[in-house]
Amino acid sequence: MEKVKEARRYFETSSENQITEIFFYPEYYSSEWDTEWLEQFRAYLPSSFALINRYIELKNIPPIIFISLNFRQAFIAENSLPHWIKGIFDGVNIYLLIDHDCPRWREIINHELFHVAVFQISKNQPVIPVWLNEAMAYYLGHNTSFQCKQLCHLLRTNYESIKNLMLTDQLMNKHENSYDIVRSFGGFFGEIYPAALIRIFFNELTLQPNFKLVFEKVFQKKIEDAIDEWYCWIQVINNKSKKNNKIIDQLGFLNSFETALAILAIIVKRDYQLMLINSWNIDLDFHNRATLSEKIDFSFDDTLKALAYYHGIHLTVIKPFSGETALEFLRSELINYRPVIISTDTYWCPWYIDYQSRHCPHYCLVNGINESAQYLTCIDKETLKTEQQVGVMPFSNYEKSFGEIYKYELLPENDFYQPEEVLGEICKRFITNIEKHANGKRAQTTQVEDRTFTSKKFSWKLQIQFNFKRISDLANILDESKSLGEEWAGYSNVNEVPLLKKLTVISNGRYKFAIELNYLAERFNKEKIAEFAKEISNIGDDWQQVKLLLVQYFQKQSKDLLDNVVGQIRQIAEREANLSLLLDEIFF
Repeated sequence: MEKVKEARRYFETSSENQITEIFFYPEYYSSEWDTEWLEQFRAYLPSSFALINRYIELKNIPPIIFISLNFRQAFIAENSLPHWIKGIFDGVNIYLLIDHDCPRWREIINHELFHVAVFQISKNQPVIPVWLNEAMAYYLGHNTSFQCKQLCHLLRTNYESIKNLMLTDQLMNKHENSYDIVRSFGGFFGEIYPAALIRIFFNELTLQPNFKLVFEKVFQKKIEDAIDEWYCWIQVINNKSKKNNKIIDQLGFLNSFETALAILAIIVKRDYQLMLINSWNIDLDFHNRATLSEKIDFSFDDTLKALAYYHGIHLTVIKPFSGETALEFLRSELINYRPVIISTDTYWCPWYIDYQSRHCPHYCLVNGINESAQYLTCIDKETLKTEQQVGVMPFSNYEKSFGEIYKYELLPENDFYQPEEVLGEICKRFITNIEKHANGKRAQTTQVEDRTFTSKKFSWKLQIQFNFKRISDLANILDESKSLGEEWAGYSNVNEVPLLKKLTVISNGRYKFAIELNYLAERFNKEKIAEFAKEISNIGDDWQQVKLLLVQYFQKQSKDLLDNVVGQIRQIAEREANLSLLLDEIFF
């Protein structure tokens, strides 16, 4: 790294009265470096300094040298570094191979500053194993993901040899899966032991540089036993991952709020499927709506009411006045082991790919709080796909993105409802839609009261069929349209087009209704309900096909494709209307 000594100094910053110099190699070009991002980087250093000091004494931040993009490959080759390297500390300087396009730059600086702190207390003597140094750096850099299934298999077949490599500190040099191993151990160790205890451990090492002796003294166990506990922890996580696969499949069709509700139900050992009772849903409002996407409506929502009535989970909404009061309320619930649902923004969720790049309203379940490290542990469908199954949200992020909070109360479960009652709820909503569009006149409909449904009264059939045949009106509007330019205007990303997002809601609604029906089929042992669920799921596939055709249309602007979409929607309208007439047959 001799060549980099000629790096040009750009600015300096301070943390805890310590001056940190920041350089650029070979020199600073304003066209290459985003000034706003550099200011964010500089402003973050005191927070990173404080985070590391909760775990180990960090005396100061050494000079930081940014390597220009055009010189990074040469830097990696000349110093024999891995191709994926983003940062390295050589005992004097921190070298960063990142810029504003790197979403994990905060985690990288945390990682390197931990290495700096270990170097400062040890004066480059091996006071802790290299693999543990890396493990803790990955933990503080929130990078503890690993391939659980593969690692679990590896440990089952080679555990004793891997354990020996860890005890002799040869792991990083002699095992090809060393980084998966250290990341997983970092996640285990950092979650098991609080920051204050880890700091005591490092303080003791400065007085008595004997790793094994001090480890046993502070943590009340030998390092060998800690490694064995980590191995058991991996097995437990792997078993949880298997159970989560089916859950994740179902959650894929739920929005973020429904997902949080489902996760809450699983945690408190309740079912949740009947909260999806009104998901077979579409409504069209042709009055004073400019675009086609605006005419598609999903205004009817009884999710919380159904969750409370059928599954005994009652939610109360809390609207805090500030981030500080919101965080204080979370503390009061979590200290009593009561998870809560929060409204936030993916812009502030570090586990999202668009973290700090795009705003999107989001809900997740909070199931833990770490006061020493200043973060919340959150669960949503994205975190469940990871091996750790939780995401970490710093307190500061939550205080900037807080919204309403949902606290729960468990009521007695409803074990006495029958399929007829569920059918009544479904039909009541369909009839409500008809009444709403009856030109201001109350339609003559069968009354459905007190969650009961009289099986002898089927005058509602034609009205419900009409509810779905209105879908063909959607096809008529498309047929009369020469183009859909107003739907596409202003959107460079096809996934953000409102019409396509509405079609996703429609198809997911069919899949969610199938989840509810399968739940009822299993509960009441009714094969006809399971068959109906399969048909509904197939219609969900058809709506997905409509969406794909529209994507092609937006790309090619082919009238033939639009005609194809019109034909598909008319077929779906007929199928859904006819299928709705079978409701009484499958429930009675």
